[in-house]
Amino acid sequence: MGSNIKKIPKRLTRTVKNYCFILHKVWMVAPQYLIMLIVIALLGAILPILPLFFMEKVLNQLVNSSGEIRDYYWLAGLLIMGGAVNFLGNFTSGLRTYLSNFAVGIVEKHINVLIVEIASSTDLRYVHSKNYFVTLDNVRRSLGRRWDNLVLAPVNLLAHMITLTGLFLILKNYHTWVCLLVIGGITPNVMVQIRSRGMMNDFYEQQLEENRKINYLENLLTNRSYAGELRLFQTSQPFIGMFENLLDSRHKKVNHLRKKELIYTSLASMLSFGTIAACQVIIAYDVFMKHLLLGQWQLYTGTISSISFNLGVVFNIIANSYEEELFSNVLHEFTTKTVTVDVSKGDSYVSCVPKVIELVDVGFCYPDCDNFVLRHINLIIKQGEKIAVAGLNGSGKTTLIKLITHLYRPTEGKILFDGVDTSTYALKDIYQLFGIVFQDHSRYAFTLKENIAMSDRKHMHDSKRLSLAMEKSGVNQLEATLPKGCDTYLTKDFDKNGIGGLSGGQWQKVAIARGFFNDAPIIIFDEPASNLDPIAEYEMYQKFIALSEEKTTILISHRLSSAKMSDKIILLDQGTVAECGSHEELMKCKKQYAHLYELQANQYIQEKNTHNPFTTQ
Repeated sequence: MGSNIKKIPKRLTRTVKNYCFILHKVWMVAPQYLIMLIVIALLGAILPILPLFFMEKVLNQLVNSSGEIRDYYWLAGLLIMGGAVNFLGNFTSGLRTYLSNFAVGIVEKHINVLIVEIASSTDLRYVHSKNYFVTLDNVRRSLGRRWDNLVLAPVNLLAHMITLTGLFLILKNYHTWVCLLVIGGITPNVMVQIRSRGMMNDFYEQQLEENRKINYLENLLTNRSYAGELRLFQTSQPFIGMFENLLDSRHKKVNHLRKKELIYTSLASMLSFGTIAACQVIIAYDVFMKHLLLGQWQLYTGTISSISFNLGVVFNIIANSYEEELFSNVLHEFTTKTVTVDVSKGDSYVSCVPKVIELVDVGFCYPDCDNFVLRHINLIIKQGEKIAVAGLNGSGKTTLIKLITHLYRPTEGKILFDGVDTSTYALKDIYQLFGIVFQDHSRYAFTLKENIAMSDRKHMHDSKRLSLAMEKSGVNQLEATLPKGCDTYLTKDFDKNGIGGLSGGQWQKVAIARGFFNDAPIIIFDEPASNLDPIAEYEMYQKFIALSEEKTTILISHRLSSAKMSDKIILLDQGTVAECGSHEELMKCKKQYAHLYELQANQYIQEKNTHNPFTTQ
């Protein structure tokens, strides 16, 4: 227990820092409400003390009354003033609740918007790191929560501390040692509460990994996307057993902590109540011996009870803050340490479409990993070229594209546009150069038009551009079947009448239309047809190249049949450029590309299909 007691000053320091962080956020978005809250809190801190003096005067007046009517008027005046003070106390309490709820709403909106803004601008290099995933997972759970405790706790803490100061000054007029006795009797109970809450807070921090497993299993067993396989393979019961075991383990740990808390709290409460009773006995003796008036008995015993209550509230606020501390720490870390990217920042602007894109000794590795995904990449891409990036799964094809499009920054080396280092350009200008269809394309819960125009929202209402993108991708056939045409919602998230039943192939066409819509000078297709057979993929890529016209086009595929139609093929192997050249040049070299091409060709040569894209060399 001694080691836990030593942790209390550190916990209190962290609590103060967390409160300062939250109050700073309140000051940023609602300074006037914070000022009003503090003023009302100060007023509310003084008001609870005044009734003690009124009751002292009332009792003394009753005991020492001369029976004259003026004494009754004085007594009535005291009672009326006491009632007015109580009314004012209740009014300020209600006003504080109203203002605090208003301020909480503003802060809640600000914090939630801040979280999603930071998440949406996070440097993509860090998105896949474990630390970022854990932090974002914890922060995401805060969206939609109530912020009352975080915002109100420091204000309430200030009010009760001021009240306690006044109460101790009253008790000091009786005897200083009584103040010390009250503090000594109540402090153990308070310390036990702090220790117990601290233990629970430590437990919740240690339980994060287990909670993620519980949440995953709950989603696995209730999400309809898993229902078919789980029932067909009859694998639900093992997962239910795992889910139940994790819940049992968590319950046993919590129950063990609660038992310890009950024992320590009971012992400390005995000491606390015994101390208060002893103080009351001592004051009663002085009243009995005529050293104190009956009104002073009421004043001092009421003060002791108020001290006990307010001390309990103060330390309960601090103890409760430990339960909020986990989120407050995570929020502070997320808002101050997350690496974000300002897409508008740059020393110069991309004035025209680059004629040459050059990668000079480029390498890339993730921030929390020492192994390079790509290393020593040297490439030149000329305007209007049709480039194919090929290689086996895991060779670094998609990472290369993210470097070219500047979604990732190179760990080493540099990327040049017409000989100029792109690190000097604003990213928003670079992004406008690219139209891309990712392998793991996004499915937005909006209308067909909004899904397609997501790549260039400022031209969303350009019907000509929209029609051309749908025609190139084949989405126009889908639009003809929709009840509201391109204004039909593709899911039921925002519209209960949305269709919510597009196939994977239909979503793929929507993503391709999105790639064509922004009319970018450089078009990239990152294996959008990976779920198709090689023949269908080959035909689709032929169509892409034809539709790309004079634009620079980059095709990514691990199937070499689709790569041979390009002007230049870049073969990646284990994060490096293994070969680079046209299909004919690489076949003549008879190295890795030729070997892989022949291996893939042999899988289909027996079919003797006239549409077979492979040809013998």
